[in-house]
Amino acid sequence: MATAQCDFLARILSVSEMATMVTDEDITEGEINALIPIALQDVNGNVMRDVIGERVEYIDKYRQNTINGTNATFYTKDSFYRFSGDRNGDCVLDKNDITVYLFNASAQTRTEATVSTYTSNGQFVLETAPNPSDVQKIEIEYSSLPVSFDPINSNYLNAVAYGCVSLVYGRLDPQDYEKITFRGMGISRRKTALRLPGSYDAWSSRSMDFVNKVNATQLVMRTDDLARLPVHTIKSTYRGAPQYYRATGKVSKRFNQ
Repeated sequence: MATAQCDFLARILSVSEMATMVTDEDITEGEINALIPIALQDVNGNVMRDVIGERVEYIDKYRQNTINGTNATFYTKDSFYRFSGDRNGDCVLDKNDITVYLFNASAQTRTEATVSTYTSNGQFVLETAPNPSDVQKIEIEYSSLPVSFDPINSNYLNAVAYGCVSLVYGRLDPQDYEKITFRGMGISRRKTALRLPGSYDAWSSRSMDFVNKVNATQLVMRTDDLARLPVHTIKSTYRGAPQYYRATGKVSKRFNQ
């Protein structure tokens, strides 16, 4: 089982209302575990950003993304202010969550590169360093999040956990009803008291509360090479009002808000 999936399952089982519900009679841990990737995909649909066809190029002095035949370590542009996301939804962040294409201009070919590692901070390492005589351009496809997936941010974890609880509720709900049909008319009634308080909508709503917290997260851009950044991206406060700074650190009143 993937580490992230274990974390989600532990959080789900820690919900007090779940304590008396998770039995072999109702739903097993294995069945809950099978619902986790579904809940994860639901949450990712609300918080994840998909990036396609991004050209790998210079970012700053620490992330130069140089194609020189010896360098095999590169960075995504979202490494400025976001974190790598679990693109394929398997509950673990790894090399399978990024696709790297190498372009040869003279031969007019595009080849998919083999990735060795891919980390939460947007760094990916290729198995072989691209040679500039064979590779003139690198493009990548990946997904990013406003919060960390590895280690898992608590709001993101709770969004997935409560989303999974809502799916568990949907899994249990039909079992507690019986239906009687007479001359084409069906009547349903609850056989037993539902062990899980609330409703699917109530638990789903709690999940969305945490989704909103995730989306409200703002990460300061991570770079020391400020001269490479657009003026409007470095934000601070000066005399109680938002101001924008150039690389010199001086306030540019032209960009006041």
